[in-house]
Amino acid sequence: MRSLYGASYIRDNEFIDVLTDEPHAMNEGVYYRKDGLVYSKTGDVVDTICVPNDYDLRTKMLAEFHDGAAHSGVPRTLAKMSQWYYWKEMKLDVNDYVQSCLTCNKFKVSSSKKKGKLILLEVPAECWKHVGVDYVTGLPTLNGFNCIQVAVDLLFKRAKYAPMNSTATAADCARVFFDSMVRHHGLPQEIVSDRDPRFTAAFW
Repeated sequence: MRSLYGASYIRDNEFIDVLTDEPHAMNEGVYYRKDGLVYSKTGDVVDTICVPNDYDLRTKMLAEFHDGAAHSGVPRTLAKMSQWYYWKEMKLDVNDYVQSCLTCNKFKVSSSKKKGKLILLEVPAECWKHVGVDYVTGLPTLNGFNCIQVAVDLLFKRAKYAPMNSTATAADCARVFFDSMVRHHGLPQEIVSDRDPRFTAAFW
């Protein structure tokens, strides 16, 4: 993990100077390095680890604190992450990630619409047999990717994340789905989507 951080720091203009400055000079500023990691002195209790601008790294971090915490809302997810980690756009990224969460949107209650009859969702009997698929879009381009394909196991609410480009075709989406999900968990019995054209295409 430290090696992954180190390689990403080098590509991040915000932290590259921290890696090249002398230790005594860094300790006088906001950031300092220790054991291969860059720390920020902005934490309320402890100094926080700076997460470099790496698409996969930050996405995994967001998934851990949101998906892994029973899909908590923006304030709680942000508060938990801020205790240990830091990056400048964290608040915006947390908000975008939570608002785009497939599982949260499936079970979100709208107060602006008239309530209808409740529909009992069938509980899957096996993990990764009923999978929800959605896309997180509108992200800044990084390493050629600007969106995420999210596949969620509807039994245990675990998720698989795969970076993609928003211009991907149905065939591209299927290829990514097979590589990131089917290859590891087998072909699901049911795929739940929001009628995205990429999933209603004849290819599927």
